[in-house]
Amino acid sequence: MLTDRQDTYDAMIHACDEALELYNAGEFEAAFERLMPLAEDGNVLAQFSVALMYDNAEGVGQDFVKAREWYLKAAEQGLACAKHNVGITYEYGHGVEANPQEALKWYTEAANQGNGDAQYNLALMYDKAKGIPTDYDKALYWYTQAAEHGHSDAQYNLALMYFYGKGMPEDDYTAYKWFLIAGLEGGSDAEEGVRLAGAYLSDDDIARADEDVNAWIGERE
Repeated sequence: MLTDRQDTYDAMIHACDEALELYNAGEFEAAFERLMPLAEDGNVLAQFSVALMYDNAEGVGQDFVKAREWYLKAAEQGLACAKHNVGITYEYGHGVEANPQEALKWYTEAANQGNGDAQYNLALMYDKAKGIPTDYDKALYWYTQAAEHGHSDAQYNLALMYFYGKGMPEDDYTAYKWFLIAGLEGGSDAEEGVRLAGAYLSDDDIARADEDVNAWIGERE
């Protein structure tokens, strides 16, 4: 029996690889046809892929209801990125009535599993009071978690929290560091933030912050 299960597992991995090759070649319909039987057999990555294809109208007509159904199947198997996307469906009402509390629940589950996008969206909900009360402490925590995972938007928003003192005293030094990191990670508005925060720092502070940022980057290489 173990051999049979292993053979089945190997066959599913092989089929997923073939579907990915078709997808990357732009053969979306063929990829979808390859993935659907695997998804129906319970392959969590195939379920998530089918959901994405319904969501983005790739190889199949766009259908937010079906996308959500497949995201849920993958989420119920514990896939963090699927949980995050279930959260999106509830936040924006894609295929289901919008429900901030359900969005919060699914984002939190995914965030606790280390999903950076979920951590960022969870922080946004607390920061911007998106259907829930503002909580700057939780926003700061989740922006920090996402920022440490390299999420440039989280890094930028974290810098804004320090710069404007949202829920804390203003901290231009820490704001400058996160603006700088966000710029290095591709944040489009970070350059202006570096300029604004840097205007409140001494040359020595800027030099020290640059060293801190280089050390932060070095730890992640």
